[in-house]
Amino acid sequence: MRNVLFSVLAMMMLWAHEAAAQEQVFIQVEAQPSLSVTENRLRDYASILPDVNGFDLGSGWYGIALGPYDRDEADRLRRTLRAQGLIPRDSYV
Repeated sequence: MRNVLFSVLAMMMLWAHEAAAQEQVFIQVEAQPSLSVTENRLRDYASILPDVNGFDLGSGWYGIALGPYDRDEADRLRRTLRAQGLIPRDSYV
């Protein structure tokens, strides 16, 4: 019984680790209250950056984001793009 319990706990820890490793996040770079402005900004970003996406944030707002990436990759990319001046300083993961 003890071995079974240990095996179950070990499997649960492995699954939790795999789930955390597969977490996908986005880097939000802008939010706009106008769909037409958002579409123009999406084209601008897409002309210089990969993985550009637009989202309806609700309440008449639209977001522009990069991704999805795993969290570590998103953090590194956000710092790099901010340092190069390619995304706003207030962009976040």
